[in-house]
Amino acid sequence: MKYKVGDKVKIKTWDKMEKEYGISTNRTDIDIIPYSFIPAMENKLNNIFPQRNLTIRMVVRQQFYLMKEINYYWTNEMIECLVSEKIYEPIHSRFEILDIRDD
Repeated sequence: MKYKVGDKVKIKTWDKMEKEYGISTNRTDIDIIPYSFIPAMENKLNNIFPQRNLTIRMVVRQQFYLMKEINYYWTNEMIECLVSEKIYEPIHSRFEILDIRDD
């Protein structure tokens, strides 16, 4: 598996997955991109998690990931990248720039 439990990852859009892998309703392709992902998960991600960042809760049979935020099977092919943990607050004035510390 490419990622581990606790990693924050960004999920690809359906359009991107479709361009990379095509669409198939063949059950043998379920290990790559489950066809059931199309309408339900894409809408849920766009509405609830617009940045598409999810946290891996569990690895199942060394094939799938389960996320903390959405109980659904995800594959390596559905994940775009690892998300950086470092989040900076917005700067409200130019004087705050001098106070930024990289902890």
